[in-house]
Amino acid sequence: MDGVALGKLITLGFFGAAGWFVARRWTVPAAARTWCLLLGAAVVGSVIGTETRVVSVFGIDILLNWVILSSCLGALVRLWLRTRSLRRGPGGSA
Repeated sequence: MDGVALGKLITLGFFGAAGWFVARRWTVPAAARTWCLLLGAAVVGSVIGTETRVVSVFGIDILLNWVILSSCLGALVRLWLRTRSLRRGPGGSA
């Protein structure tokens, strides 16, 4: 596996988990502006130039666009799952 792919996997795992744990403290249901802000930040993160490095160690690059994208997607997934479980209620499936 090359350094670029390994850097992307590390970034997705670490910063996706960071976004997941940050979203744990947010209230559910989240306001529409929160969803829009996170989606907008994910879109901006996906179009930022790929040459902006946050860290580069031993040929493994952590890129800014992947940091932004993975942290926003981690938070969005957490909010979506919590909102979905809130709608189902305490009884399970609806």
